[in-house]
Amino acid sequence: MKNKKVDRRILRTQGLIRKALIPLIVSKGYDAVTIQDVLDHANVGRSTFYAHFRDKDDLLLSGFDELMNELTAHVKNESLESQSKKKTVFKFSLPLLDHANQNRLLFKALLGNRGGVLVQKRAFEMVVELVKHELQADERSSKLSAIELEIKSHFYAGAFFSILKQWLEGRIKALPHELDLHFQNLCRI
Repeated sequence: MKNKKVDRRILRTQGLIRKALIPLIVSKGYDAVTIQDVLDHANVGRSTFYAHFRDKDDLLLSGFDELMNELTAHVKNESLESQSKKKTVFKFSLPLLDHANQNRLLFKALLGNRGGVLVQKRAFEMVVELVKHELQADERSSKLSAIELEIKSHFYAGAFFSILKQWLEGRIKALPHELDLHFQNLCRI
């Protein structure tokens, strides 16, 4: 089966619409943003929006999917480069912290009161998926039962998610690499 190449115009339009959502979430909160707000900010028509996204939630989740793909690719590349080096327990954490730091206002809005239930649920699910993927790839965890894998994935994801939220709210003062080092050390215990 051949990989279909996506038209650059489609990617550009989807990116334009996604980028229009970001400042709206920061200023109004996700739940208060309307499709019309996005249309006005992106300067696109309603039919253009619906040609690419089912609704506002689909638009938001497409951004999570894009981030998830980038982090998964990073983890795979990192694994290939450092097969023998086992310095980090989870390879997704530093890139995600760096991304959150570069987009601090957005992450703070998404994971705080302005994010809405859907956003927080999907963000947590994304971290659980990243943790689970890395646990499954680790030979030390290969003998975990399905329930053990679920419990460990949720445990580590919950810890990371809590630390991330505290850091974004300013309750933890650290640079991304310092925070990652502390998270990695906690995971080694």
